[in-house]
Amino acid sequence: MIPMTTTDFTQRLHGIFGDDSRTFPLVVGMTGHRRLFTADLPELKKQTRLFFETLWNGWKAGHKSNSEMPPMTVLCGMAEGADMLVAETVLKLKAAKPNGMKINLVAVLPMSRNMYENDFQPGNALENGALKRFQNMLAKADSIVEMPTNTPLEKTEQYEKLGFYIARHSFILLALCEEKTDEIKSGGSADVISIKLNGVRANSTFDSELLDFNCVGPVFQLITRQTNSTTVNENNLFRWIVQERQHPCDGESVSKTDPVELADACRKVHETKKIIKRIAKLNIDLLKYSDSIKQGLSGNLSGTKKFFLEHDDEEIRFLGKHYAACDILSGHFQDKNNKSVRFYWRWLTVAGCLASFYFFTYWLKGPGLPFFPMALGSNVVLFITNILYTLCALGIIVYWFRHQWSGFYSHHHAYRSIAEGLRVQIFWRVAEIEDSVAVYYLSHQIGELDWLRVILRTMMLPLKQELPKNGGGLAEVHGGWVKDQENYFVKKFRDLTTKSKHFECLKTPLIIVPIALWATFKLWDSTINSIWCMNSHCNSLVLTTVMLGFALLSLAVASMLSYNRLMGNSQNAARYYRMVPIFAQASDLLEKLKTTGKQDRQREVIRELGREALAENAEWLLQQQEIDLLK
Repeated sequence: MIPMTTTDFTQRLHGIFGDDSRTFPLVVGMTGHRRLFTADLPELKKQTRLFFETLWNGWKAGHKSNSEMPPMTVLCGMAEGADMLVAETVLKLKAAKPNGMKINLVAVLPMSRNMYENDFQPGNALENGALKRFQNMLAKADSIVEMPTNTPLEKTEQYEKLGFYIARHSFILLALCEEKTDEIKSGGSADVISIKLNGVRANSTFDSELLDFNCVGPVFQLITRQTNSTTVNENNLFRWIVQERQHPCDGESVSKTDPVELADACRKVHETKKIIKRIAKLNIDLLKYSDSIKQGLSGNLSGTKKFFLEHDDEEIRFLGKHYAACDILSGHFQDKNNKSVRFYWRWLTVAGCLASFYFFTYWLKGPGLPFFPMALGSNVVLFITNILYTLCALGIIVYWFRHQWSGFYSHHHAYRSIAEGLRVQIFWRVAEIEDSVAVYYLSHQIGELDWLRVILRTMMLPLKQELPKNGGGLAEVHGGWVKDQENYFVKKFRDLTTKSKHFECLKTPLIIVPIALWATFKLWDSTINSIWCMNSHCNSLVLTTVMLGFALLSLAVASMLSYNRLMGNSQNAARYYRMVPIFAQASDLLEKLKTTGKQDRQREVIRELGREALAENAEWLLQQQEIDLLK
């Protein structure tokens, strides 16, 4: 079952993304006990506030204190106890804005509002006035999400859906509960923590991927107790445990801290800090190059961008703007990388010429050539050439380190990957497919690529999760994506195949020509002593100089061949060759299904085609990660 939202798109977008929808917020989910010790509440509020302030400081530092940075968005179930405590804390922080904090509250209800209010009625609630408190908090929430309700109502299943939704759509999970429990209740706090750390449980009562690691992420757990708890020692309360995904090849993944500062625990979460830094870097680039993005959007748009940005559906336009922004950023950093590489190779060529000139001038200090003035063989020329070569070599080294630090190429393929994921997501939604690409995209690449899935999950939060099935967008997807991609793969396959053949044709001259010339000149040197020169020194000089030139030429050709292999032109061509029949067959199948009117079957084809496209792009991304043009 798919959750539904109860507020309009503009309110949902503002509630999740804040005032500026160009950037991506940091999404935090929460879970906790419903029955808390009254005496513990003051300390729990203090520690919860400390958590959000510490997280905000790290989020703000990643954005270099940019005033346009996006907010933190908190997904809260709004139940009594821990949920209400966190919701109140968030609203107080939103009003106080310590250190310029931007924080939004999204109320995620386990069932429809009317049904959920029964839990707050006298007799069901834990305290008096619970319903009024719930209604007041709900009125202050920035956005509201309701889980779809089955008939007859099964509350356990509804709470399990709620926990799964919060675990999947949040990056970080805040948990206020006991450290350990003897029994994991379906939909309870321990269950949500287990989902966040390990993925969906095998005995889940709703449809989901059983081997789905899309939910997995870090958990910040504040140790507290329930009113009926006998398992928590009072000396062990209010202690933070920071947990990350535990890989079988790694050691202990739980970082325990003494009851000290939360900041000490945060320093132990390496993967979390990396992901926050990557998301912040994307936001910085989106703000830094906003003028370039606007200029790119105002020019002559390609067919895909134009289709997205001029679509009737405002949600498609929203996704299209982010797709276009990431695509423009990808092209921007690709151009910067190409310019950097050309500059680097030009200076390498200059350094090679200076080295050759130095060698040639040094030899001229001998008897000299009749047609070459001896003045060029002076020590002054050698000294100046040596200085220029040294400066050029130092400049190349400095520029190499600068290029590595800039990360142009890594930014290019990362933003290209986000754009590709968004493109598939948009076409899925046009075809009325509610699936999230984050479930399938890079699903087996766990670790440094998690931040890409976090971005794609965040994009799904403000969207309607239940789409009408009228089949209006199927023809648009067929013509605007399937056929277009088929033609694209054909063109790229031919281009890369031609380029690879051109590079491979240089292999034979690279090996044969220098050997043949060496043999020819040795024969010439042994039979004709004085055709151009007057002594054997000149013969040796001409031979050595010519061979040095061919050696440099061979080195350049070898570098070009290495560049071809490094860029993986042959592998890319093979991958595109594999994709051509997939899209061609899908196009033919969609044509046949169109005549039969089987819309569900057409959506299945488009869904499977999207998975193939995501898998192909994932292969490309992993290949690009191994590439650095200046290494």
